[in-house]
Amino acid sequence: MKPVASREAIDGVQQMHRALHMALDALENRDEPERAAEILRQIDVAMVDWIEAARFMR
Repeated sequence: MKPVASREAIDGVQQMHRALHMALDALENRDEPERAAEILRQIDVAMVDWIEAARFMR
């Protein structure tokens, strides 16, 4: 069976991907480790919310 994702799911993954790149930029190019850590915490919260929602929908 081919996996299928909703438009909402794809948008969420794309947002997390952009945020990950923002965190990498803060670490590698801007010497802002605190900002990078904050972005990563936000990604973590978003991923936990997604996991909980997916469990609820099963």
